[in-house]
Amino acid sequence: MVFFLSVLIIYVAFFSIWLQVKHFLCVLLLFEVITLGMFSMMFFVFSMNSDLFLILLFVAIMVCDAACGLSLLVCSARKFGNDSIYGLILNKF
Repeated sequence: MVFFLSVLIIYVAFFSIWLQVKHFLCVLLLFEVITLGMFSMMFFVFSMNSDLFLILLFVAIMVCDAACGLSLLVCSARKFGNDSIYGLILNKF
């Protein structure tokens, strides 16, 4: 049940990204929801095998992903003044 719930969370987040790509911050938050769904799926699968090292490695990668996304958001907000995706595409960030 937890596995299917995490798959549903991932699908809903991908669908939300597909529908709503106006702001860079919303896309970053939806990426974090996707990684949270992947984390719950990995925790469900790897907790049965007592192999928790891969889960800790994935959490470290999640933190690095969030930090890189936040730094890109700050750089684009400083350079262009907003976090609009369409502004980044038009200005060729």
